[in-house]
Formats: sequence, C-alpha cells, structure tokens
Amino acid sequence: MSLLINKYAALQTVSVLIHTFILCLGFATIIFWGRFGVPVPYRIPIVGAMAKPFPVPLKENPTPEEIDAVHEELMQAMVKLFDTHKEAYGWGDKKLIIE
Repeated sequence: MSLLINKYAALQTVSVLIHTFILCLGFATIIFWGRFGVPVPYRIPIVGAMAKPFPVPLKENPTPEEIDAVHEELMQAMVKLFDTHKEAYGWGDKKLIIE
C-alpha cells in the first residue's frame, strides 16, 4: 500500500511543479511527455485532420435556437470529418458518438 501512496505523492509533486511553472509564465503551456520520461517523442506516426471552416453569423444576442442550430451544424461537421478520415487512423470499424 505504501508503494501506491508514494506513486500518488510523486504525481502530486509533479502537479504542484507544473502549476507553479504556469503561474510563473503567466499562461498555460503543453508539457510533452515521451520516451524515458523526458520530452523525447515516441516513434509513432501522428495523423491529423482539419475540417473546412463554416460561416457563423455574428449576432449580439443570439437566441438559444440559433445557438443550437450552429452547434448541431458543428457536430455534423465533426462526425463527417471523422467518417472521412477514420481509415487513416486505423479506426475503420469505429463510429463517432457525441452525446
């Protein structure tokens, strides 16, 4: 049990160090973690996909229905993007479910 507690203590120490680092910088940054516990990346391919932007009308006080319509359009675009590129990730049998 003490080994388990020591692991959590180490994680808490890292968390405090990261939080202190963020406070000193004044902004949050991504901390890369890779091989050997240092920021050396793993040797795996990274595949990314970007969707085509869609226009969103600028309104000072949009109604909840207008917000829901844009949100639904965004969700449909994300599912379409996933379905278009899922083979590149090796996820041909997966289905994107957004709840």
